[in-house]
Amino acid sequence: MQYIVMYDISEDKQRNKALEICRYFGMERIQYSVYGGRLEKKARKEIEKELKMIEIGSEDSIGIVTICNNCLIKSTTIGKKKTWEKKTITII
Repeated sequence: MQYIVMYDISEDKQRNKALEICRYFGMERIQYSVYGGRLEKKARKEIEKELKMIEIGSEDSIGIVTICNNCLIKSTTIGKKKTWEKKTITII
């Protein structure tokens, strides 16, 4: 399944931690604070667990959005197309 992780975190340290977690799970940067990638079910649970461990401020947020294959096919990219939808991450 495809996922988008997006975050709005004011503190650099916490924001960089979110970035590191997304990269660790093989997600590709789509926009400054938006990452996309294909994750197996176990990896999806793990990334959520890791992101929840970040201590964020009361005005900050982290979102994980599921993108079904049918929705991905219907999506449009204007500008440079990203390759994140082709990668699959499996956690063993």
